Amino acid sequence: MSTNLRYGVYSERAVQLIAGSFGVAAGAIKDVRGQGFTVAYEGVGKYLVTFDKTFPEALSVQVSLMTSLTAGIDQFCQVYSKVGGSLHIRLWDVSALALADPGTGSDDRIHFLVVTKSSSV
Repeated sequence: MSTNLRYGVYSERAVQLIAGSFGVAAGAIKDVRGQGFTVAYEGVGKYLVTFDKTFPEALSVQVSLMTSLTAGIDQFCQVYSKVGGSLHIRLWDVSALALADPGTGSDDRIHFLVVTKSSSV
């Protein structure tokens, strides 16, 4: 088996990793990092990641919140739908019992990692 790590995409046979992150400010997506996808703001605490190509299967999906705030943070990210070539992410604030946007600092970001099969074989 050969492996290849180039520009953030690792491939071993038909497996591919796609990783990225983004910030949110005033109801808009900011500072998207990564390639092969776009990010859209769907409302408070709701984000849509659309991949440049559709994959037949997502083997694993992880999302996380990085924040610069040091106290009183009880927020977490959730994948609530993976359909075709897109990924829906929610950010929950446990204390408020509601969806929320992350802070607006440069370190306040939502990160994601998707492990996909690039073929149906």
